[in-house]
Amino acid sequence: MITVSPEREVTVASPYVPEAASEARMDIERGDATPLLSLVVATGLLLVAIADAFARTGASWTQMLFWTGMLVLFVPAAIRVASPRASQRERVCLLAILGLGLYLVKVLRSPILYTFFDEMLHWRGANDLLQSGHLFAENPLLPVSPLYPGLESATTAVAAMSGLSVFHAGIVVVATARLLMVLALFALYSEVSRSTRVAALATVLYMTNPHFLFFDAQFAYESLALPIATLTIFATVRRSRAQGGAAVAWTLVIVVGLAATVVTHHVTSFILAAFLTCWTVGSLLARRLIPGHTGEPHPGGIPLLAALAAVTWMTFVASPVVPYLASPVLSAANKLRYLLGDAATRGQALAASGGPTLPVAERLAGYAAVASIFVLLPIGAFIVWRHYRNHTFALVLAGLALTYPASIALRFTQDIGAEVSDRASAFLFVAVGFLLAIVVSRFWIVNRDWKRASIVGAWTAIVLSGGIIIGEGPNERLPGPYLVGADSRSIDQEGISAATWANYFLGPNNRIATDRTNRLLMGSYGEQRPVTGYFDNVSVADLFFARSIGTYERGILQRGGIAYVVVDRRLSTALPLVGVYFEEGERDGSQALGPIDAAALTKFDQLQDASRQFDSGDIVIYAVRSTDQ
Repeated sequence: MITVSPEREVTVASPYVPEAASEARMDIERGDATPLLSLVVATGLLLVAIADAFARTGASWTQMLFWTGMLVLFVPAAIRVASPRASQRERVCLLAILGLGLYLVKVLRSPILYTFFDEMLHWRGANDLLQSGHLFAENPLLPVSPLYPGLESATTAVAAMSGLSVFHAGIVVVATARLLMVLALFALYSEVSRSTRVAALATVLYMTNPHFLFFDAQFAYESLALPIATLTIFATVRRSRAQGGAAVAWTLVIVVGLAATVVTHHVTSFILAAFLTCWTVGSLLARRLIPGHTGEPHPGGIPLLAALAAVTWMTFVASPVVPYLASPVLSAANKLRYLLGDAATRGQALAASGGPTLPVAERLAGYAAVASIFVLLPIGAFIVWRHYRNHTFALVLAGLALTYPASIALRFTQDIGAEVSDRASAFLFVAVGFLLAIVVSRFWIVNRDWKRASIVGAWTAIVLSGGIIIGEGPNERLPGPYLVGADSRSIDQEGISAATWANYFLGPNNRIATDRTNRLLMGSYGEQRPVTGYFDNVSVADLFFARSIGTYERGILQRGGIAYVVVDRRLSTALPLVGVYFEEGERDGSQALGPIDAAALTKFDQLQDASRQFDSGDIVIYAVRSTDQ
């Protein structure tokens, strides 16, 4: 016997007995706050849009307006979702409004073009697919992207049927994926907890993870694969308890979901297979180790099918993904040698990095958010053990959530550790959100308890703010004037104009050498073929850092078959905020104490074999065809 959340006043013998009758009775007594909260969410979006508009002019006060808009958008709806008085219908509506509202925050930041780094990579792939009509075309910006064409295929299908551009079709596809993610999470949590209040609250708390607002809202393959994988897990839970025709129908959903995940994103397909395996192993162990365990159904052969599909696709279609995923590990090993080297030099390099320093209030909010989660997770795990120990799925979620502190610890390491920690948040918060919701639902169980509602609202505001602060720095949250090596803040009209000119006057697919930002622009808007160390095994960075063009630099031009060099003179004004001008390993830390030398960027003006084709003042395009003669 277990007692479901006390506000429902329902005691059930099985954790999987629905509470629909109880909710139906309570719906009669509840008012629906959806219209009012929809207006509140819209008001929050308006404040964020105003902050975006003034941030583009360089106004310094826009961060405060952004935070005000975010809290207005999120906190009132989150409090209502957590309230014992909200109905199931109201909760579902508010979740959909919140999910799409947070997605619009990302869209409002750049409403007419893609500016995030990964978006430009996939935009090139989608355009190539739309123009050629063939899968697996080479994408010089992201070589593995065409091997996982799920996002591009869906986007180009929408574009072809609707007449929309790839940009607008991409917004439709990612918005649909965002809605699918929210509803699939709610359905999954409902199956596990048998409480729509816990399910809705867990879904809201998932939205506070560092990747939800921007990273998993961008036009990139994880943004589509993660919702599909979540739907697949929900279908697996339903199938484990279904019989007859229902089991067959859910099996079909699972197979389609697995296939769609596998062809959309490599990491998500691996994690899906690993999670399903953990569920199966956990179920088998629970039968042996937990006295009185009822032997809850598990996925059976689904984990094997998921792993087989992911490995088969990677082996026969996407084999280049292995070195692609291994490259960060090699980079981390190289950096580790530097980190273990001279401490004084390392400190000087870090101090000169030019990266933004977070305000004290933001640092405190980030620490408070993480600390509160650390405190609540063990409490949630204890509640799960007491009341859900026969639910293997809930136990697996609890176990995974307890690894969250370890993932945060990785953020204090360099390169691969920090990268793993960052990427893990979107997946781990599926479990973290569940445990946190269990605790909050037990804490606030009385209707019209304004004191606890205030506490929950304040805590939710802290967790949301902390997630945003951890996920994106001040320069990424809002648009603004050009910054050196700052990804989205480095995308400006001058760079776009240069790339568009190159496409029109030079023609597509010319082999070019340039910096990280202009590589994106030239490869997408310009449809050029950037030469890179990863794709061509040619380090173009050495070409730009050199003070003059000698035999070695001419060898780079020859080996890369480089026809044009694109120079952005603004690189000499500051260190890159992302840490590199061109590619990882471009120069070791002992050299990275100041910006690139301006003389090194202007040396092509004295090169007799080079001719200036384009000059916008900051960006210059040189033809270097004769340097290989």
